[in-house]
Amino acid sequence: MSLQTLNHFFQNLKQRLMPIAKARTILALIALFFVYYSNHVSIWAGDSFGSSVFAANLIQNHTIYFDAVTKHQFWPSDAFFFTPTVTKHTFSSYPLLPMLIYAPFNAIYYFLSPDCVVPVFSAEFESCRLSSDKFSSAILATIAALLFYRIAAFVLRHRCSAFLATIFYALGTNHFITSSQSNWQHGPIELLCLIAIGLTLGVWTKNSSLFKPTLDWVKSFVLFFILGLLIWLRVTNGIWALPFFFWLASHRRQDRFGRLVLAAAVGLCFGMLGYVWNYREFGSFIGGYSTLLSGPLVEVSPRQFYEGAHGLLLSAGRGIFFITPIVVLAFAYWPRATATPESSRFQLLNAWRLSAVGLLIFYCFYRIWWGGWSMGARLLTDSMPILVLCAAVAVEKSRSKYFKLIYLVAGIVGVGNQLCLAFGASGLYGHQYDRLNFSNPEIAYKNWHDPALLRAYLAVYNKAFYPASFWADEIATENSSACILSGAASDLEIEVVNRGSAIWIGFQGGSSSPPQLSLLVNGRSEIFFLKNRFVGPGQNGKFVNFKNLPRGTSTVEQLSWGNRALSLRC
Repeated sequence: MSLQTLNHFFQNLKQRLMPIAKARTILALIALFFVYYSNHVSIWAGDSFGSSVFAANLIQNHTIYFDAVTKHQFWPSDAFFFTPTVTKHTFSSYPLLPMLIYAPFNAIYYFLSPDCVVPVFSAEFESCRLSSDKFSSAILATIAALLFYRIAAFVLRHRCSAFLATIFYALGTNHFITSSQSNWQHGPIELLCLIAIGLTLGVWTKNSSLFKPTLDWVKSFVLFFILGLLIWLRVTNGIWALPFFFWLASHRRQDRFGRLVLAAAVGLCFGMLGYVWNYREFGSFIGGYSTLLSGPLVEVSPRQFYEGAHGLLLSAGRGIFFITPIVVLAFAYWPRATATPESSRFQLLNAWRLSAVGLLIFYCFYRIWWGGWSMGARLLTDSMPILVLCAAVAVEKSRSKYFKLIYLVAGIVGVGNQLCLAFGASGLYGHQYDRLNFSNPEIAYKNWHDPALLRAYLAVYNKAFYPASFWADEIATENSSACILSGAASDLEIEVVNRGSAIWIGFQGGSSSPPQLSLLVNGRSEIFFLKNRFVGPGQNGKFVNFKNLPRGTSTVEQLSWGNRALSLRC
């Protein structure tokens, strides 16, 4: 057999295997989508509400404004959902761009689901809204994972390395628990950043006639148009400008460099036209965000920097080194600059990596560094694509078997953490896993006795080995009886005896719907939640209230267990 015949044989074999490889890719994407979509719990917050109803409102009311919502309907017109504009309309307090990006996918679900044929701002529409919110987020997150794989396959030498890095990114970072679960702004930011990373590295332009060297001005326009969109979406995204300008500066010796600069300027201006919309509707360039600001969000001080850095990196509830440890390896390899195409790509990766560091430093000065009602280091979600990619590059360049083992273990730990955060979420529809809204930094930051990650693992364990009836507080109260052993509302802690036959699973046991007591305190109803992990029959459990009631002045007037009034003492 001649060499030419052998070569012809392998070419035919490659052509026959290509459809199989494409089919495997499609099946992998479908599987990833169902992983994102299959935890049966909607994990959302007020940030995503406008995006999740935008398409349905446009279809039903034929307007982008939310004028149909009133204070007497299901969702009140408050600042965290909707706000009046200076043009006498009602609109979301959050940016328009994510709504436009999520709208096509939410519209698909709207037309496919029979639950959506009800008025958009009604209680009956809530089931459609929550499912649509997860559906569209899962699709966008899956698309982002595909883009990441294409970039990783271009940068890394081995396809298996690219596939493994994609698994660690898609399932082992906050891309999972944040971007794939709700219509947060992070999903569109990650998508735009991935497109821009691919453009700067030359992934999308390798075989494209549109982006030939003679038409680099088109690429320049598109890149800076994306940068403009990022800045419009969130002002802090201006930190990502470094790799864009680094790419532009790398072409400074070309004859048409002036044309590239002009195209970049025009693209940036077009991308930032959204600021005209913001000012027209809200009288402020930051748009609806201006209605949410009750004070300065940034505090430039050593104390704030320490608190933010410690919280974002090492805290119990938000520490990225514990929740996504693979990002530590992103800084293990800093290539030297040489006059080779590979070195040029790595220098661009360095620019992206430095921007990710800049984002971290900025959020260290951010007073709400914990990211509100969320899980993990939500505010650092946007930097996950580049950090995981740089970690994969560092591992491929390393010759140490121990370093590769650390990479593998760190990636698996991240995947386990994200799966437990997503599938451990057991609250009622519309509730985050932290039902008690642990936006309090004192809890998210210092609570090592009961970190959210531990509760997530316990929740998965309890779901596997305990009956479902132990989880819902309504069922627990129907099947159990209780009485107060000691305590008063002034102590912010009440000890209660389980006199029934069911096991109580409390908040520290991973239940986001723990048994609860309703107390009438000083004429006002207060809810106390079961704090313990497990309280068996005959055992004592502690019910706590996290609203910091005034000590020494609160007297319990009435206690309710479900729909039954209980005696104040056993």
